[in-house]
Amino acid sequence: PRSTLFPYTTLFRSKDATFDPRRTAILMETPSQPPAAAPAAPEPVTFDVYEAGHMEFHVHAETNAFLVLSEVNYPGWEVTVNGQPVETYRTDWMIRGLSVAAGDSRIVMRYAPRSFQVGAILTLLAFAGTLLALLWVARNSHSASQ
Repeated sequence: PRSTLFPYTTLFRSKDATFDPRRTAILMETPSQPPAAAPAAPEPVTFDVYEAGHMEFHVHAETNAFLVLSEVNYPGWEVTVNGQPVETYRTDWMIRGLSVAAGDSRIVMRYAPRSFQVGAILTLLAFAGTLLALLWVARNSHSASQ
């Protein structure tokens, strides 16, 4: 996916002549770690793993920055930066963004929605219940035929 590391963010003002959507991330809420105030060129993002439901990549930021991924900010993604869980932010109205501290950062994203976990548990319980019911019916029908 396309990714950009922004060294700063700004509040959107439609009549602001300095607003450049190619260099500015529009956030729907304030991030826990504010990016640096001084603008700089976007820095590269290097992907090591890009699979369905799993991404791993690293970035180097000269200052605190905000990483914007061209991925829909769908609930259920677990994100860590250098092994620590972090919050993602709805950025540019619908895509995913997160704060990155200055320096080297390794980012891991895994899709693990709670609904999938609940569904898996319910499926296992239903399977176990069906198996027990079949065993009970088989046992009772064998006892009744004797």
